[in-house]
Amino acid sequence: MQTLYRPVGVKELELMLDEECREFPARLEFQPIFYPVLNEEYAMEIASKWNTKDINSGFVGYVTKFNVPKNYVSKYEPHIVGMAVHEELWIPSEELKEFNSKIEHPIRITRAFYGENYLGELPVNENSDKYYVKLFIRLRDLLESEKSDLENFFREVKSRWKNITLNYILWRDIDLSAIISDSDKEKLLNSIKEVLVKNEKWFFTF
Repeated sequence: MQTLYRPVGVKELELMLDEECREFPARLEFQPIFYPVLNEEYAMEIASKWNTKDINSGFVGYVTKFNVPKNYVSKYEPHIVGMAVHEELWIPSEELKEFNSKIEHPIRITRAFYGENYLGELPVNENSDKYYVKLFIRLRDLLESEKSDLENFFREVKSRWKNITLNYILWRDIDLSAIISDSDKEKLLNSIKEVLVKNEKWFFTF
């Protein structure tokens, strides 16, 4: 198998989650080429330096990782578009459906880079600065208040699993000590992971 990477913004990842990370979404009319890259360093560079500053990416870049058969992908010639590390494949948009069918499921998320303007995906009809903090507090409160009966916590994680996936790495990496102790934060993140793993909604490599 050949391991490939692709940096994506929030909208593309949402579409991938809709398909439970089995495929990449179809290209738009003005996107004739699908660009996977051949190494994680290049994908991280795009995700951290470009996606985090791009409003259309939601000011966040996720690095995804996936495998395709070498004998299939070898028909696409690698292109270097800068330094030697900037190596990518050019897949015509009309061939993406076939390309998706060759992907070893699921596509995984290895890293995420959040820009200073990132707020988090907002539910319909909800307005809030830094929604990702509000969602984290809700999950914290459910876990703390439902220690004798965790059904409400489980239900919330299962229903909000896409939003949780978009924000999980951010919660893990930023300082939230003003609202939760480090030990309780770790317990909450582990509890979230357990629910997602059990329900086959865990798409990270860690």
